[in-house]
Amino acid sequence: MASDGTLTSLIVKDLGRDAMAGKGNQFFSYVDKPTGWEAWDIDPWALETARACPGAESCEVILDSALRGEVAFTYKVGKHSTLKQTVRLDADSRRLEFHTKVDWQEDDTMLKVAFPVQVRATEATYEMQFGYTTRPTHYNNKHDLAQYEVPGHKWIDLSEHGFGVALLSESKYGYHTFGDTMHITLLRAPGKPDPRADRGSHTFAYAVYPHAGGWREAGVVAEGYSFNTPLLWSGADPVSYFSVDDANLVLDTVKRAEDSEALVLRLYEAHGGRGTARVKVGLPCGCPHPAAKGAF
Repeated sequence: MASDGTLTSLIVKDLGRDAMAGKGNQFFSYVDKPTGWEAWDIDPWALETARACPGAESCEVILDSALRGEVAFTYKVGKHSTLKQTVRLDADSRRLEFHTKVDWQEDDTMLKVAFPVQVRATEATYEMQFGYTTRPTHYNNKHDLAQYEVPGHKWIDLSEHGFGVALLSESKYGYHTFGDTMHITLLRAPGKPDPRADRGSHTFAYAVYPHAGGWREAGVVAEGYSFNTPLLWSGADPVSYFSVDDANLVLDTVKRAEDSEALVLRLYEAHGGRGTARVKVGLPCGCPHPAAKGAF
């Protein structure tokens, strides 16, 4: 990290490779005045108005231990807004986290953060509920251009053969990728229908996760879940009520049925592959065998 808060280099030691192709964690502001539906639309011309925000005004190491390191930065973004960010790296972790607090007081302005990475790919992958989609990283025709802003949930990924970089998010769901640079849409400031929409205090986090292989082999799905739902310490003895043993099978939801006392388990296959689904149940369920099986 540089003193201005930009990520100048991210070396993956076991691969001997730098994930960054330029200054990452760089904030950009955009004029955001769509021709209609201000709170919902982003017009394509907005991307042509990008302006780099000034670098951090202060930099301080706030934690330096064997288990975690943290550096705090403060910024001024836009005309009236401030941003405080803690960059965190945990021991034995492959992801670099950015925990952010913003006092957002802009009008007709959009804030994004950009990460140029050492990856060449014609498509980026965007995770969504129970699946994923791919979108081009170029604007070769009008169809490509129409996909300038892409919805996503826990992560997006840009990979080439043998290497890739994912961005993880726990609360931001708009992205765009052009060339080798991935962007997360962080904040907007529409004036209609609510003239004060989004103004005020915001707390959110995102992370960069370089990896060997493609996103499937690298376990990006699990990393995205881990970042969104970190482990909580309870002090009780660990108990597993339900588990699956296939990396591309995700047990997403456990809930009570709406019209009975039964429990409903919702699973999905995350990689677009085939296999045998095995769910191990740690509760009395009346099954003759300890595992229920099904095909996917």
